[in-house]
Amino acid sequence: DWKLIGAVDFQDVSYQTRTQLDRESSSGALEVQYRNTRNTRIGLRGKYAAFDLNDSEIGGESINNDYDVTSLSGVFYWEGSAKSALELLIGYTDVNYDQGDFRNFNGVSGRLTYNWILTGKTKLDISAWREPSNLNDEILDYVLSQGISIEPTWEATTKITVVGELSYENDDFKARNDVLIALGEEAREDDTWLIGIRGKWNPRRYLNVSVGYKYRDRDS
Repeated sequence: DWKLIGAVDFQDVSYQTRTQLDRESSSGALEVQYRNTRNTRIGLRGKYAAFDLNDSEIGGESINNDYDVTSLSGVFYWEGSAKSALELLIGYTDVNYDQGDFRNFNGVSGRLTYNWILTGKTKLDISAWREPSNLNDEILDYVLSQGISIEPTWEATTKITVVGELSYENDDFKARNDVLIALGEEAREDDTWLIGIRGKWNPRRYLNVSVGYKYRDRDS
């Protein structure tokens, strides 16, 4: 009835030209789960991550960009039937900088994932989230990311599968907006829409061919 899950991770990211984005990060997570007799699991998850980033220059002064992220969340898993499953993660996240407290963040964060098999050949995956993000290591701080995505899948034949994707994401550059405003510049917030479709062909057990198209529109 009880399950204990642990994870550790270390990353070293190095750029060939944009060396200001080089970084190291390490994290650890621990989750305790309890399963009842109705295909339901509840749990408590704690996670800590430390980011070691290069310094940056703001207003002619060097500023340390190292920060750590601590989160404590409740987790709810529900297997409604053989055709549906839900995972809800909701809790509290604290982002704390070594220097520049104005960039800190603390508040509610979470993610919802729902998987629904409509028929024997179609299924629908839905996700919604509100959580800090570093935009795939492309920035020296973090954004507060909020969004939703929908991904339908259709097995046209035993060898051909078609997958669609529709998503909306809002990225609030909270860590730097107070600085931008203080310097007389505009605060930044991005709204991104994405629509895509891809086909997967599996002619042989050892061969898989995929082709797709995505269109992304970002209003910053």
